[in-house]
Amino acid sequence: MEKKMEDVGDDYFYELLSRFHTKEQLRMLIEINNNLNIKELRDMPHLRGKLCISELENVVNIQDARVGGLKLKHNLESLVIRWNSRSDYPGELEFDASENERNQLNVLDSLQPYSNLKKLSIQSYDSPIFPHWIKDAEFSKMVKLRTYPSGLPSL
Repeated sequence: MEKKMEDVGDDYFYELLSRFHTKEQLRMLIEINNNLNIKELRDMPHLRGKLCISELENVVNIQDARVGGLKLKHNLESLVIRWNSRSDYPGELEFDASENERNQLNVLDSLQPYSNLKKLSIQSYDSPIFPHWIKDAEFSKMVKLRTYPSGLPSL
């Protein structure tokens, strides 16, 4: 009998997470339960390789992003941080661009990764300001930094 995530409970789910060491294994688990909250990254100490965090426009509590503890993920080599673009929501009538930019800056600031990161891609980021950590000398090992759209200010 096949079990669904809602049938096994959180404790079992987190026990499973602690056993995964490859991105293929983790991708398979996340496809099973795609309702993960960003703060649940704190319970994934063995993440390694590449991680993509998307739909960041849904982060309501900045503390959730900070609690995720990317700074403690020493084995991450590549990180993709992605917001959906505003054009994905053409029906949004009341859009406050400055509030959106502030929120994106706060979320990105809270997602500071471990300094050994080699590749960072930031997608659909609307703020003209980058957080201080991205310019820090600690990140001198980073060999590739990509931003989409390419119209963002230079570092």
